[in-house]
Amino acid sequence: MNLFNEKFLWRLGSTLGEMLKIDKVTTIQSRGKFARICVELDLDKPLQPKAIVREYLLNMQYEGLHVVCFKCGRYGHRERDCVHGAETGSSDMMVHEK
Repeated sequence: MNLFNEKFLWRLGSTLGEMLKIDKVTTIQSRGKFARICVELDLDKPLQPKAIVREYLLNMQYEGLHVVCFKCGRYGHRERDCVHGAETGSSDMMVHEK
């Protein structure tokens, strides 16, 4: 997929939060089908589990977050302790590249 360029990754990260940097290995495209970006997130908002770009599904993985609820997408509790319910969960995100 030809989406692993710096401009696209910066744009994707900006839709998640405040984009900080792109991993050096990603910028030289040696990681294959994975990209690694550093984004400052508002942990009071649900995390985005995926993005749809040009009809491709991109699954997001978050590093350094150890207590994430996969039911509502929020940080700070586990699914079994969720009081928010699935109706407030993360929705699919569309990223439009020109």
